[in-house]
Amino acid sequence: METNLNTRRPCSDMSLMVDDDSMVDLGIFPNDVVVANPIARAEDGELVIAILNGKTMVRKYFNIDTKICLVPENVNYPTIELNELDDFEIVGVVRKVINSQIVLSSRA
Repeated sequence: METNLNTRRPCSDMSLMVDDDSMVDLGIFPNDVVVANPIARAEDGELVIAILNGKTMVRKYFNIDTKICLVPENVNYPTIELNELDDFEIVGVVRKVINSQIVLSSRA
C-alpha cells in the first residue's frame, strides 16, 4: 500500500455499511456508509472501524489511563472497556459518512 509521507494516512480508503444504531446521536444510521483510512492506530476521540472478538463495529476510540474504551453515541449501548482477553483490532479511522437517506435525483 502506498503511503502519503506528509500524513499518517494511507492513500487508499475503505468503506463499511453500518448495520446498527449505536452511533445515531452522531448522525450515523443503519445502512449509512462510513469511509475510512485503513490505519491500525487512532487518537483519543477519533471514530474508528474496529473488530472486537470477531464483531465489526463503528465506535469512538479512547485510551484512558492505559484502558482502551469503545464508546457508542446512543444511550442504549454500553461503553466497552477492553481487557487482555479481548481480540481487538482497529481497521480504520473514519473520515466521511455517506447518509443512506440522501436520495440523488437525475435529470431526464
